[in-house]
Amino acid sequence: MLQRILASYKEPSTELRKYIKHYWTASNPTDEAVELPIVPDGSMDIIWLNGYIFLSGFMEEATVISIAPKDRFIGIQFHPYALALLLDCCVSEFNNKDVPLEALNKVLEEDIRAIIEKKHSQHNDAFNHYFQRFFSDKSVDELLLNTLELLHASHGNTLVSDCAKALEVHPKKLERLFIKNMGVSVKKYSKIIRFYDIHMVLEEEGLENLTQKVLDKGYFDQAHFNRDFKKITGLTPSSKLMSILYNT
Repeated sequence: MLQRILASYKEPSTELRKYIKHYWTASNPTDEAVELPIVPDGSMDIIWLNGYIFLSGFMEEATVISIAPKDRFIGIQFHPYALALLLDCCVSEFNNKDVPLEALNKVLEEDIRAIIEKKHSQHNDAFNHYFQRFFSDKSVDELLLNTLELLHASHGNTLVSDCAKALEVHPKKLERLFIKNMGVSVKKYSKIIRFYDIHMVLEEEGLENLTQKVLDKGYFDQAHFNRDFKKITGLTPSSKLMSILYNT
């Protein structure tokens, strides 16, 4: 199923990589609807879909969406804290939601629409120019960036208390910082990136030797992985529906 979706990804300019993960496009060129699994990856997106522009908030659970024939998506994938700066708000209110961008920032919605409609295949360069101007006078809390660096270096296997100790701050300060700028707690974010890490391995290598793979990614045991996996995807590794996620 997944091979019928045409997708492309492009990195932003070097100056923007602190804020934007990548630009992406996806389309269904067929005459049939395609089921596409979407899993949490610790990001938030602004998405253009056939002329409709919306914010896709921080996902805490996986879902499967149906891509209609000829549907076309253009997306900008942000670090959550970048959208907190862009929208000047606490992004936690958008968790697990798709919200019309016009309702949040009409000027931003109009600017993105104009870029896509006028620039066509050159919209990535136009996005770079637009967001470089916007973020030129913005800054990200260094404590937040340092915490994220620790969490990603450990693939989500660093405790809040260990982060706080390493950075010489109180754990509650980190939690407040994360809720405001990332939309979720440190623990929840860690769980998501640990899940996404193993998800990418399974997508690439399949389910063989699963126990060893989950141990290598920091899960205590298979049962620990099963609990987290079921909570995020609604599936167990033995479920027949795993074929939707991993094309098995």
